[in-house]
Amino acid sequence: MAITLTKPEAGSSGWADVINENWDAIQAAVNSNKDALEDMALLVSKFNPTITPGTKAKITYDANGFVTGGSDLGADDIPLLPISKISGLLTRLDSLDNALQSLSPDLSGVIIKATFKSSRNGLYVKCSTEPLSAVYDWYVEVRNSSNAIVEAISSSSSNVMIDGDSLVDGETYTIKISIRSANSSWYTDTFQHTYHSASIDVEDIIAGLMADGNAMTLLANTLSSSNILAQKVAEANQSSQ
Repeated sequence: MAITLTKPEAGSSGWADVINENWDAIQAAVNSNKDALEDMALLVSKFNPTITPGTKAKITYDANGFVTGGSDLGADDIPLLPISKISGLLTRLDSLDNALQSLSPDLSGVIIKATFKSSRNGLYVKCSTEPLSAVYDWYVEVRNSSNAIVEAISSSSSNVMIDGDSLVDGETYTIKISIRSANSSWYTDTFQHTYHSASIDVEDIIAGLMADGNAMTLLANTLSSSNILAQKVAEANQSSQ
């Protein structure tokens, strides 16, 4: 069967005029080699496997140059790139670094402050900084008059309780408080405090008065109702009746 070519319209372009002038010769050459052309088409269909149409970043091909498959890029396909080649990365990293700096500040120049409260149960240490800073770790070390460590506590909390069993009533202790943030070294300050196990607070007063109902009533009547202590006494008196 002869192969029929579509003849281009004469005058549409220079190459079309040339083809038109030689059309008969071209048609004859194609027909004389039609068997070879048909064999080539058969060869292509035989050796070029059927694949699913699509767009892929990677292709595989055989020795004849036929595409045999395709796949997407994987992590191993991406080469190592300098930061400068990745758009916007430096700006993003700078903003993250600024955020981390605000959460983990440099503590140099920060003043460590502490308040102490003695009770029968032990010594309550309430720590803070001036100005207020994000402290990652608190370390409280208590030494007695012989410079021996009687308690050492590491905590993420600024409030620490020293067990009363480790302390001696009336003895003065050296209390070293150390702090650090996530990106700073330790900063330390030292305090002195004399421990009194019989220190009395509001709760101790109320507990003592609760043993005497008349004393409770008298105290509640004489103190102003707006006074916090009076309110606590009145509540305790009511609950004991």
